[in-house]
Amino acid sequence: MGRSLSRALADYVVDWQREPWPIRWSEVFGRAAPLVLEIGFGNGAFLVEQARAHPERDHVGIELSWTAATHLLRRLRAAQLGNARVLLGDAEVLVRWPFAPGSLSEVIVNHPCPWPKTRHYERRLLTRTFLELLAERMRPGARLTVVTDHAEYARWFAAELAAQRELESCHASAEVPGIAGRLPTKYQLKAMAQGVSIHYFEWHKHADPSESRAAATEPPASTQTHVAREIPVPTLTLSGKTAEVRLFHGFRPALFRELVEDRDQIVEVVVKLEAVYLRTEPELGEPVWLLETLVHEGRLHQQFAIDVVARGAKLLLKPSALGRPYPTHGVKRAIWCAAAWLQSRHPSLTVERESLGLRAPPERWPADTPPT
Repeated sequence: MGRSLSRALADYVVDWQREPWPIRWSEVFGRAAPLVLEIGFGNGAFLVEQARAHPERDHVGIELSWTAATHLLRRLRAAQLGNARVLLGDAEVLVRWPFAPGSLSEVIVNHPCPWPKTRHYERRLLTRTFLELLAERMRPGARLTVVTDHAEYARWFAAELAAQRELESCHASAEVPGIAGRLPTKYQLKAMAQGVSIHYFEWHKHADPSESRAAATEPPASTQTHVAREIPVPTLTLSGKTAEVRLFHGFRPALFRELVEDRDQIVEVVVKLEAVYLRTEPELGEPVWLLETLVHEGRLHQQFAIDVVARGAKLLLKPSALGRPYPTHGVKRAIWCAAAWLQSRHPSLTVERESLGLRAPPERWPADTPPT
């Protein structure tokens, strides 16, 4: 695609790691309109047809495969559509962070990977927990459409739907033989030509009884004028006398693990303090250490730096502009870990103030043994 690919990337791919969370979709599209999400858009033909057929709606596609994304980018570039955008990455991460609660008018999943082997079931995306996360991001009355040609997956998915609390079928049964007016995907046409049965699920989020029938067809006012909430930067201040030149003397990579409950499931948070570098601020005369950090929170990965700024007898710890991390639990824990490491080396240091809002984990690092 050459230069055409570069232009398509600039025009259609949203750099979600550089946008404020949740993303201000009205600013991305330049208008307030119902927002439709397709998870796993494959070759992109279905998304393009939907965007072309419904110019009154804005369409966002999520895809992990770069090869698949290039097909969609070609189609979008050729069609010159202004109401479609692309997010590249893991679906669970991209549903959880860039979308505000109640922002989605419709969600579409065409032929999700069935992971047919029993030992691979845990890799399936549309679990009860993920469905409840989706429901949080959907507005009342918003529709979820899932299509699969895999019979066993359809049975499993029907059970997952029955186990969640926020969505209900648009029909008398969990599954229906077809959806009126729906265009089949290329994959679906191929399966049908081979005589494979197609399974359709059309569910919606419980409607707010206070909403009128007319209101259910328009995005709520909160979606039209949504402004992402500014999140305070997490900081921690240590006070106490230290020798600046020996502040990180003997530093070695340090690893910390923690299990955190999130939406009825346990998520492992991994923090790694990888390397430390000293720089100076000529205009301020303050020494600043950059602590290279890696944080894994389930499927979300962030690599960034923590600034450790020496101000007299105090040390200010905060996320650096390097990497632009989002202040998630794991990022806050990383700052806590950096402070714990410093305290293990300099026992005179005490926490003067902090805005992390974290509980100490059950097991702290021993004061005389830095983490390894």
